Amino acid sequence: MKDLAKINNPLVAGIVILYNPDDSVVTNINSYLDQIEELVAFDNSDCPNDKIINVIKSLPNVHYYTENRNLGIGYALNYGAHWAIKNRYDYLLTMDQDSFTSPDMINIMLNSSESIDNKGIIAPFYENRYKTKIQKLNVISEIPFAKTSGNLLNLSAFAKAGKFKDEYFIDYVDLEYCMRLRINGFKIVQVHDAVLYHNEGDLEKKKFIFSDVYPWNHHPRRWFYKIRNLLYLEDEYKQHYPRFFRREKIKYLKQFVKVFFYEKNKLIKITNAFKGYIAYKKNKIK
Repeated sequence: MKDLAKINNPLVAGIVILYNPDDSVVTNINSYLDQIEELVAFDNSDCPNDKIINVIKSLPNVHYYTENRNLGIGYALNYGAHWAIKNRYDYLLTMDQDSFTSPDMINIMLNSSESIDNKGIIAPFYENRYKTKIQKLNVISEIPFAKTSGNLLNLSAFAKAGKFKDEYFIDYVDLEYCMRLRINGFKIVQVHDAVLYHNEGDLEKKKFIFSDVYPWNHHPRRWFYKIRNLLYLEDEYKQHYPRFFRREKIKYLKQFVKVFFYEKNKLIKITNAFKGYIAYKKNKIK
């Protein structure tokens, strides 16, 4: 670790969560590795690829960690946050394995948001391969929610708001945490000049009459967590965010139509969604 006493700027560590990665993960890591002090590579892989893992281990200032099983996103984020706090960092960059950053993304995020008080998360502008999101003209804005990948998590805010819900395992871990941060008085700010290249799910462009649509193509198992966790989230936060849950349910109806018309494994995905509902009704969160 670098001599922290010699550095006046906020100190940033990072965590990238791995799950059976391919060779592209090394290129992605290298896009931001020189923008932070140290990186934790937390491996949730079922079948680690020794060749790729050995390359990741050889990268400078990278600390590889695994428990040889998939513990979920929340568990990995909590590990990274506690590790960073223990090592006296101010922010934690949270990255998915399939995302990569624009040059100097982190400095742009820190400098642009410097004057804003009570920051919980500083988020980048998310650009996917189809450029479906439009970049705003203003440099920085407050937003209600941010995705996990590319965020700078304020570790002082983490210490006050508490840990991520590892029982959610994957879906809505990020949104739940944003809701909790805001209820605790922290802001989610987005810096539009800082670009993260991130493909949401396995996004694919399709034609629907005269319009373009973008099915998620998530793994069938994801639908279990999506439905179960959304319902748990609604129970806890509906009074604070009623409009969000109305919009989310409409979004899901549209996605089910896309699953039916455009995606593979339709029956398995719908079955898993139903199983997620049953698990919620039986209060099975683990």
